[in-house]
This record gives sequence, structure tokens and C-alpha cells, in this order.
Amino acid sequence: MKCLKIKAYQETACYKKPYAFKVAETYPLPPYSTIKGLIHYILNAKKFYDMAISVQGSYESLIENYQTFRFFKIENNEITKMPLNVHLLYNVNLLIHIYTHDDLMHQIYERLISFSEVLSLGRKEDLLKISKIKFVEFSEFNTSEKSYDLKYSAYIPSIYELSSVDSGTIKYRLNYRYEISNTGIRNWVEKIDVYYVQSNVTLYEETIYKDEEDDAIFFHKKVEEVKNSGYDLR
Repeated sequence: MKCLKIKAYQETACYKKPYAFKVAETYPLPPYSTIKGLIHYILNAKKFYDMAISVQGSYESLIENYQTFRFFKIENNEITKMPLNVHLLYNVNLLIHIYTHDDLMHQIYERLISFSEVLSLGRKEDLLKISKIKFVEFSEFNTSEKSYDLKYSAYIPSIYELSSVDSGTIKYRLNYRYEISNTGIRNWVEKIDVYYVQSNVTLYEETIYKDEEDDAIFFHKKVEEVKNSGYDLR
């Protein structure tokens, strides 16, 4: 099987946690909804396209800054402004794998290499530089037969059995897909439970995916589920 492999860099990034109101805390890696949102944006998509996403990466340090945020109050339809302490990741390197239907993957590839606007991920000012993008073969890999040391920190969804990972890993419930209500509010209807596992952890009792360049892949949903999903590029 083939998937799209993307290596990218950001000088700074804030992947803001949705319920961080007093301080703009950031996730250590972009959540699935952020990456899915970028892909739908470059496709100029008018509807939802399903895909399996794997997110890994690293950052050099965490810094702090102040930024003015605007808040919309539903009860009185007012917009207020407030300065917030923003957590920023510095020198971010990302490794992203995307699997979906072949022609959709090829369209994503073409749009990413020829997109006329500057790309960003997280905030608008968090510019994204793609250093490598290519199609790679991937297959299942059983770490019971040969252990695997994580090269990058990663979101590992709970669909993978992490019996060999230390209990000190951080658990998140990440947004993926939303539906818009009659009042125009986004309701998140698909959330993914993940473990944030840091690099150099050894996996030795799990079945994972691995690509032809020996990089692990942790898709947030089963490949078969995406393969069987209906879609239309029109």
C-alpha cells in the first residue's frame, strides 16, 4: 500500500488546546483536525474527505509570548479582546503520513507542491515549510519479532495496544471531524484518544505500520475504514 509522506518545518507554532482560556496552551504536535483542515483548505473542499493521518515530530524548546485574542460571546453577540500568554513551540520538525483514496492523495500532493499561497499550520502566522513530500510504500510490522525505537515523538492512537509503553505517557482526546449545527456552531462528532509518546521509547509488543524508509506510522484510524469510505472529488 502507498501513502503520502510529508516532512515539514516551522520556526514557531501554537496548536492551541480548545479549552485553554486563561493561557493559550499548545499541544506538543498538531492535532488531526488541524492537519485535516489544512488539507481541506488547499483542496478548496466543500465537503468532508476522510483520511488516515499519522503525526510525529520534535521541537527544540517551549517559549512564551503575549498575543491579543478575540472572544465571541454567544449570549449577547459581542466580541471582546483580551491579551493572553501564548505557549509557542520553537524549531518544530514534523513527520506526517496521510492515507486516503489514490486519486485524492495525488490531488493533495499536486496542491501542496504548487499551492500559490504561503502555508501555515496552527495559527495563521505559524508558517509551514515543506522540506520533503513523496509517496511511500508501507506495511504492517510486528514489534514482537523485532523491537522498534521511536525516532520521533508521536501521537499513538488507543487502537494500538501499547503494553510496552511506560505508563507516564500523556493521554489526549483530539478532535478530528465536526458537524455544523443549525446555529452555525461546530460540534465535534469524532474524537480520537491518543497517547503522546516521546522519542527513543522502545516498542516491542505491538503491531504497527512502517514505511519503506524505516519510519513508523500510527494512523489515527484503520486503513480499511478509510478505504471503504465513499467519496467524490467533484
